[in-house]
Amino acid sequence: SMGAAFTQNKQLLLSVPFSLYLKERKHTVTGEFSFNDFWYYYYGTGASNRAGLREKYTVQFPLFRINYLLRIHKNLYAGVRWWYEDYRIGSFENIELPIDQNRKAGITSGPGLVFLFDTRDNIYYPTKGQYLELVAHDQAKTWGSDFAYRRYRADYRCFIPLNKSTILAGHVFTDYTDGEVPFNQLPGIGAGRRGRGFYEGRFRDQSIWILEMEYRKVLSGPWSTAAFMNYTLHGKDPVSVSFSRDHLAAGAGIRYAFDASNRTNIRLDIAFPIAGGEYVTAPDGVMKIYLAVNEAF
Repeated sequence: SMGAAFTQNKQLLLSVPFSLYLKERKHTVTGEFSFNDFWYYYYGTGASNRAGLREKYTVQFPLFRINYLLRIHKNLYAGVRWWYEDYRIGSFENIELPIDQNRKAGITSGPGLVFLFDTRDNIYYPTKGQYLELVAHDQAKTWGSDFAYRRYRADYRCFIPLNKSTILAGHVFTDYTDGEVPFNQLPGIGAGRRGRGFYEGRFRDQSIWILEMEYRKVLSGPWSTAAFMNYTLHGKDPVSVSFSRDHLAAGAGIRYAFDASNRTNIRLDIAFPIAGGEYVTAPDGVMKIYLAVNEAF
């Protein structure tokens, strides 16, 4: 697929994501080419970003990522990946937040190893089955990176049919980084797939845990609906995540299957944070609207 966007704030997004499934999925090649000329908000990292202070910064970055998986058994896959991103910050409005060592930009580049177990009955809209992806990723000077760090990810999803038209979907995701990690590569929540209800990068830390639940129901013909919630913890490493740094959001949405044979959906979701305290203030406290292709997980 291919997408492009130009906003009223003169922001530009160009993206070409691809997924190739060859010889009945014996070989899988996925990835993305994209270019972004955008501005974002930076809230700091760790516990310091809870107060809601923020700065706006401009950035341009090309992104290239590619994954190759080989099926080694009926439901088992193993493979490699490569990630390249050249993050070029144009300006930083140093108004509210103090300067910190994470505020760096540059090239991140390096390989990774991937293990996948997948018993889903459909890639795009599963009605049953499980999915487990484990990733170990290295970024170092050897690979052309300006930073040296490692990333470890685990992504587990399960899909339970309640009846012919209703599915309960669960998702547990953990992301841990160790080393010299630039702020834009720190694990975070937000955007349309992980942590719906929060601004992209609203909370970042060395490690995060995300729990998501979604109730999906097919209505009639190509139409279906969903209700979801997500709960996030973050900290310096996977075992030191703190319940004092938890974030809850919920929402609902509608789907339209434009490719009925594969159940490929266009989804419209509305989500909002559920919490008290000063860190849920406008624009953090307002609902977020997501228009995307395929499910969040």
